[in-house]
Amino acid sequence: MNEQNEQAVGFYLKMGSEVEGRSEHDGFGKPYPLLHLRLAAG
Repeated sequence: MNEQNEQAVGFYLKMGSEVEGRSEHDGFGKPYPLLHLRLAAG
């Protein structure tokens, strides 16, 4: 998920996701920082 999309980040964190990692570039090599999320256990 694009880290700059604060509304989406807030939604997924509120729904129980956790940030698992971060990338400086998207899959096309563009400088769009991505957050890697996973659904929290429990």
